[in-house]
Amino acid sequence: MARKGDVVINIEKCKGCEVCLSVCPEQVLALSNEVNAKGYHYAMKVNANCIAAPIVRWCVRMQSLRYTAKSRYGGRKKEVRSR
Repeated sequence: MARKGDVVINIEKCKGCEVCLSVCPEQVLALSNEVNAKGYHYAMKVNANCIAAPIVRWCVRMQSLRYTAKSRYGGRKKEVRSR
């Protein structure tokens, strides 16, 4: 059983690089048709299949998104943030 998570996108910090889109194994994210204040198309959540994949941590370090992960054993949610 995989971990479940939830992703929150910081629209204003997203640069539309599409890295998170390409590495997300569950295809939770897609690029918006709209742009942020800096003129970038930003990532948006399109489904609730987030498994808090470790590969997405690069985007967390860029501060464009954050996610919460729930342990596969039913533990409490833990927020994963950049350092």
